[in-house]
Amino acid sequence: MSTPAGVDFCLKPMAIYIEITKHYETHEKVAYLYSCDHISWGEFLITKESFALESVKELKGEKQNFYMFRAWGKVRKTYLATGEFPQETCYAA
Repeated sequence: MSTPAGVDFCLKPMAIYIEITKHYETHEKVAYLYSCDHISWGEFLITKESFALESVKELKGEKQNFYMFRAWGKVRKTYLATGEFPQETCYAA
């Protein structure tokens, strides 16, 4: 089965973009907000010593929880590549 030229893109699922913004930073922790389409989905804290998720405030929902872990992974990956906690970043989900 073929589709007319230019129609293929309509049949593929569209990606959503998760925005990750540094909320505040102390000498022990960094807090990030994560959102989609400028709608806040939650906040997570990262301990600087172990990079563990220490505290999570999120909207209820399986998808938001999944995206929070992906957001944490994106911050971690950026930190490991640059040696700095990013002010903001995003990823396509």
